[in-house]
Amino acid sequence: MIVTRLKEGLGNQMFQYAAGISLSLQKGTAFFFDDSIYTSENWYSRKKIGREFGLGAFCLTGKPLDGWRRFCVLTLIRRRYFVLRVLLHALGVPIALKYICDTGVERKVDERLQKCGNNIFLDGYWQTENYFKSVRKVILSEFTFRESPDAKNAALLSGIISCDAVCVHVRRVDYTTPESLAIRGICRIDYYREAVDYITRRVRNPHFYIFSDDPAWVGLTFQGIDSVTMVTHNVGHRDAEDLRLMVHCKHFIIANSSFSWWAAWLGQYSEKIVVAPRRWMANGDDYDVVPDGWVRL
Repeated sequence: MIVTRLKEGLGNQMFQYAAGISLSLQKGTAFFFDDSIYTSENWYSRKKIGREFGLGAFCLTGKPLDGWRRFCVLTLIRRRYFVLRVLLHALGVPIALKYICDTGVERKVDERLQKCGNNIFLDGYWQTENYFKSVRKVILSEFTFRESPDAKNAALLSGIISCDAVCVHVRRVDYTTPESLAIRGICRIDYYREAVDYITRRVRNPHFYIFSDDPAWVGLTFQGIDSVTMVTHNVGHRDAEDLRLMVHCKHFIIANSSFSWWAAWLGQYSEKIVVAPRRWMANGDDYDVVPDGWVRL
């Protein structure tokens, strides 16, 4: 049994889910996801977080960890039960999972995953396609949208499909805190201007669809650029609706964000251009997150 813990926003949840289901396919075992951090009765930390479970928008085949299985698994992974868990795991008890945490020091494939049997609890971010690119068709199927878009999004989607649409993702609000700036950094004006210029020189009639949490900053940054549409109506917990629109663009200018990373990765236009920031993290480390073939500026 493979269980992966889901945490934080939609983009991170997608990485965690994709790594987990890919590992379960490699090992030929059942796959479950732990979404308890998003529930009112948080079995692990007893705290609610400010994010929503977003994967419900997709046609998932993985099942949530629930009932007696959830109680046993989440109880045994607590630190106080470490010795008991190790003993039960050695005896082959399925609910005593080997706990593997992605340290985040380097996001290359963790060799421990292939050495510790078929019963594993994944806790971390797993932010590299190397965990799941070999099963790309499966991941595309898993992240197919369950429901049709509403009328406003359907009309916008039709326009996106009919032109040389370029998705531009600008993420700022939660990246401007001192803590986030120190760890992650933020994409500056020069990056977006260079990226727009790069696309304009290679795409005949680009139409830029801009998705951002800071429309005022975007309005100043993209002044004077022809064929721009701002997408701002999917407010609240409607990230998946923006993602649907983004995925159907032909080309991408992404932020250092897992959300726009997934939009670009899921895009299926055969000649797509993906522009990503050269510095993914504030310290310059990119943790192997940007796939080969994407342009770094």
